[in-house]
Formats: sequence, structure tokens, C-alpha cells
Amino acid sequence: LGAEVDVILGGGLGWWIPQEANDPGSETYRKLVQKTGGTIEIRSKRSDSRDLLEEAGVGGLALCFNRTQLEQASGDKILGLFAHDTLMNGIQETRTKKDPGRSIPTLREMTEKALAILSRNPNGFFLMVEAGLIDWASHDHDTGTLLHEMIKFDETVAHVYEWATGRQDTLVLVTADHETGGFGFSYSRFDRPAPRTLPGPAFRGETFHPRRNFGNHLILDAIYNQKLSYPEILERFDGLPEAAQTPKALAEIIEANTEFPVTEAEAASVLGGKTDDTGFYGKGKLFRRNLLARIVSKRQLTVWATGNHTNTPVPLIAYGA
Repeated sequence: LGAEVDVILGGGLGWWIPQEANDPGSETYRKLVQKTGGTIEIRSKRSDSRDLLEEAGVGGLALCFNRTQLEQASGDKILGLFAHDTLMNGIQETRTKKDPGRSIPTLREMTEKALAILSRNPNGFFLMVEAGLIDWASHDHDTGTLLHEMIKFDETVAHVYEWATGRQDTLVLVTADHETGGFGFSYSRFDRPAPRTLPGPAFRGETFHPRRNFGNHLILDAIYNQKLSYPEILERFDGLPEAAQTPKALAEIIEANTEFPVTEAEAASVLGGKTDDTGFYGKGKLFRRNLLARIVSKRQLTVWATGNHTNTPVPLIAYGA
């Protein structure tokens, strides 16, 4: 607010509302439910009584809290907060994109609105758009969520590119602050294809014995079909009654939400690995995501180097003036 930014769109409503909002019986809570239209969880992350929404309004920022309000906003300054904390992950965005009842705008929709507002300024503008959950998915080694996050980013970049095409006054930069996880696809000795004959006279009478599993493009389809992120899968497991939190239950949740089922013994190893003695992964229950990925990766033919950031060079792509 002090920097007088004209357009702010994203999640994180909890950081903008006073701590009094945590009392459902308070007037503060009631007013916030009314103001946001009841589509966002009202829960403050602040430890003081500052109401930054009020301060934003005084600073001339129009407020919006759902996709409809964003579409209808017409001013030159806007603050849009569409979730208590994080916005939809890539899988959620893909699965709800065409839902007319969706209240949270997509990254592309927010970018379209930002460009529409900022481009009115005769002096030009600077816009920064971040697909931040690419990083989170990579920390978790969550390949399915990562794929959908990259699709979300690609669709957003496509709109910016289309908007800037032909202009002589605009520079578009696409880059990252770092790489995360050391991700890659690789061939493997796991699940090698069975020997088979090959067509053509050169191979007549011969049998091809693959030494490696080189995969095929259908693996990408299977990765794309993931229904829940790894954090959501494990949250669903943790939400079961304690007596029901068994390896079998976890294996069933994984099989219901991915096309890469795990055995009961593999699920037990995920639940049993609560500490990371290498220092390269998250603490406590966070490490379970990486353990799950380690098991699933051999079926996806994916590899990961670390649960943290790496020094791998990132691309810097420039288009325009």
C-alpha cells in the first residue's frame, strides 16, 4: 500500500484483515462475510487490529473478492483478493476452468484484467505476473500438479504474447528466480517392456529385447489425469479417524486420485518415513510428499535431485521492443 501499486490481484486475504475477524460472533467478522460475498474463508493471519482493506479503500483501490466482481470492476486501481491464503493449484484450476459457478479467477483471467486496466495509462506500465505454485509443486516432487501449473503458466504467457504482438512499445520477459527440485524424465530398468518382434524384413526372425524402459507419451496423459495434489491426498488421509489411518487406506486414496497406484507396503514406507536425515527435504509430515513421489517416480520415469532450490540456470526469454 505504501508503494501505491495500482493493481494487486491474488490470494492472501488473511493477511489483510484484523485479528478480531477470528471471532465469528464479532461485528468485524459479520461485515467481512457481507463484503466478500461469503465465498472466502474469513480468518485473520494478523496479530494486530489493522484493517488493510479499509486502508486500501482510503488509498483509492477498488475491492473485489470473486470472479464476477473482478469482471465488473471498472476503475483504474483495484485490489482483488480471492482466497484466504493460496489460490487454486493447477489441478483445481484445470478441473473448474469451465465451471460457471467458479468464484476464483484463473491466473490468465487476472492477467487479462490487469492488462486492461494498466494499458489505459498513457505513460505505460510495469506488470509482474507470477505462477508461484510451480515452485511449490517442485518442492513436493508432485509431477501431476507441476504439469498443470506449467499449463496454467503457458496459457497466461500465451495471452500476454497475443496482447503484445505487433506493439512497438512493449517488452515481455519470461524467466524464473531459480529452479526447484532438479526435475527430469529418464529411462529406467524398472518395468522393462516384454520382448517383441518388430516389423520389416530387416528384423525377420529376430526378437527385440529392450534393455531399458524408455516410456511413451501416454505417461504424460496419466500424469495429467491426476485428480488431487500430493498435499491434498495426504490431507485427505490425515482427515480420516485415527484408527482408519492405515497403509491400505492411503494406498486406496492414491489409487483413486492418480493413475500410479502404490502397494500397501509402499504406502507403509511413506507413512513410516517421518524424518529426513539428508537435510534436502521438508520436515516432519512434509517429507511424506517426497517419499510418495520417490515411489511413484519410477512408474512415471521421472527423477528429482532435491527437495530444495538448485543452481541450474533458468531461461530468460525476451519478446518485443
